[in-house]
Formats: sequence, C-alpha cells, structure tokens
Amino acid sequence: MSRAISNLPNPCLLRMSCLAFILIFTFADAIAAVAIMSPEKDNTIYEGQSGGTPPENYEVNTCGAGANIFSGETDDFFARRALIKFDVATNIPTGSTINSVVLTLEVNRERDGAARTYTIHPISKDWGESAVENEVNCDLVAGGGKGAPANAGDATWLNAKFQQIGWDTVGGDFGSASGSSLIANGQNVTATWDSAGGGNGADDHRRSGLG
Repeated sequence: MSRAISNLPNPCLLRMSCLAFILIFTFADAIAAVAIMSPEKDNTIYEGQSGGTPPENYEVNTCGAGANIFSGETDDFFARRALIKFDVATNIPTGSTINSVVLTLEVNRERDGAARTYTIHPISKDWGESAVENEVNCDLVAGGGKGAPANAGDATWLNAKFQQIGWDTVGGDFGSASGSSLIANGQNVTATWDSAGGGNGADDHRRSGLG
C-alpha cells in the first residue's frame, strides 16, 4: 500500500519521519487483532528549479536514503511530496477485514508553529527508493528541502523510477484524498491520521482485495 502526503495549497514545508502504521483487523472466527508496522520504503519528490547559474533541477532529485521525508511548499512555492509504502499483505492473515487504520508521523521541522492540514492520497504506480551513497544526509544538507541527484530506479517528480518508468502525470499518479486529514501543529510533535475520523484507508484496503 503506497500513500502520498500533501498540503497544497497551504504553503509550508514540513520535515517528518514515520513512527508507526497501525491496522486493526479481524480474521478467522471474527478474532480481532492489531498490526503495527514501519514503512517498507519512503521517499520525497521535488518540484521546480533553483534560481542559480546554472539552475539546479530539483525535479530529477530524490531522497530515498534520508531519515526524513518532506511535504508542503518551499518559499518559492515549489511542491514537495512525501511517499510512503507499507507491506500490508505480509503483515496480516489472508482474508482478513481491515476495520481501521492509524498513521503516526513525527514532525521534527516546521516553519512557524502554525497548524496546517495535510491530506493523504493512494498512489497508483509502484515507485523507487535508493540507498546509494550520494543520497546519504540528503534530508539535512541545505535544509534538506532539495534532495540529491537521483539514481536509476529512484522516485522523482518526473519519474516513478528514474530512467526506467515515468509517472503518467508529473508529480506522481495519485488518487483522491482520504476523507480525513492529518493536522501538523508545530515541530517536535506527533501528527496522526485516523481512518475512524472519516478517512477511507480501510475502504482502500478492501477494494484492493485485502479485506
């Protein structure tokens, strides 16, 4: 299951890391259980170019090896989108029904402490995450909001997998936003998205055949 996090059109760049993804489900004889998992992979894709000479093209940058992901807009109104994928199928028994979903993120950098709303979208195409050396600390250098040059197979603004597979739509192939939103209020805090609050994460799983 892949998801993208965005807060457009609400300018602010948020740096965060994923703490937990929790599924509450039922399986044989209606036995209830809870599965807690970390992302199988995560990444950030970057829109725009720098104003330098020559300009740096952020749209072929990535940050799969970084410890953090970014979502929001820069001061120049270029988008940053966080991509997260969880391996749900191997973490719950076949035939289970997913009843609710909770995603918890740690916000460790934010512009001004104001509360902002972020939405979560399903991603329809598989995308890449690299861990090669030139991307290490790509989430920290120069504020982390521009990433590092992508390697073959990385997700970028233009490609699901750099030099291999393009997005059908630049900036990622996303579905409609989930019904509930994730509220980020300051930094060094946790932010939680809960399908019980109106999100359709559980329904997304049922449509995918996991429920």
